[in-house]
Amino acid sequence: MLRAQSKFWMAFRDFITKGNALSLATGVILGGAFQKIITSMVDDLFMPILNYISFRFQRVLGAGSFRERFWDLTPSTDDGTLITVQAARAAGHIVIPVSALISAVINFLFIGFVVFLIVRSLDTVGSIGRKAARRQKRHPEEPAPEPKTKECPYCLSEIPARATRCAHCTSQLTETVP
Repeated sequence: MLRAQSKFWMAFRDFITKGNALSLATGVILGGAFQKIITSMVDDLFMPILNYISFRFQRVLGAGSFRERFWDLTPSTDDGTLITVQAARAAGHIVIPVSALISAVINFLFIGFVVFLIVRSLDTVGSIGRKAARRQKRHPEEPAPEPKTKECPYCLSEIPARATRCAHCTSQLTETVP
């Protein structure tokens, strides 16, 4: 029994320490933080714009801000005097807050678009690396050819690389190239 538990914990430890599990955990944490940024952007930037549009077109859309719009799904006989989502819920009505629904849809679209851009850019970077690797395999760099000439250390004349004596000054060269 103890040995089976030990194997279980060793397998769990191996799973956790693999790169995939750590990458997944990092992705979840960053995803949560990113979701907070997008939610703030939608709530603090786009929803006020929708409230402004709603205020400017009161005659068409009716009175009240966009945040106070809701669909009342409860069949009732009252004259629609419920002004806010909270008042409708307190009265026992089933409501769908339109602003929350639109906010969630905008959040989803923004997060999906940014994830698409990230994946696409990573694919582009990866394909560039793969193309370079294929090119390197097809055309490996050839070593530089050996020089055909060298310089005489005494008279600085150019002589053949395999020469053992300078043709210009007749000096004996100690270093030879095989």
